Amino acid sequence: MTSRILTALTAVFLLAVGASASMAAGNGIGPDEARTAAIKILKGDPYGSTAAEVAANIAGQEFATHKLCSPDQKNWVFRIAVPASDRHPDGIRGYLVIDAQTGEMICAGLPFLD
Repeated sequence: MTSRILTALTAVFLLAVGASASMAAGNGIGPDEARTAAIKILKGDPYGSTAAEVAANIAGQEFATHKLCSPDQKNWVFRIAVPASDRHPDGIRGYLVIDAQTGEMICAGLPFLD
């Protein structure tokens, strides 16, 4: 009987630890929050002066690793494609990686970002 109680208590403890760990892992930002963060980071010349203009220059978004910025951890990776203009005749192509936990920029392969 004591063995059963000990086994039951151990199982409850392991379930609680597992639930706590999974909740901690789920504290990251979702795709919409990541997109909002990316727009905020990119807003301004040459990526767009409004949120809608910047959003139009986001060519793709995925939750993935990035070989240069986060090879061992998944984060939000955005592909950016700004069309050609007088100032940038070849357009601008690159990437922006947003931390999946904080929403902050990890790194970017884009010009004109601080």
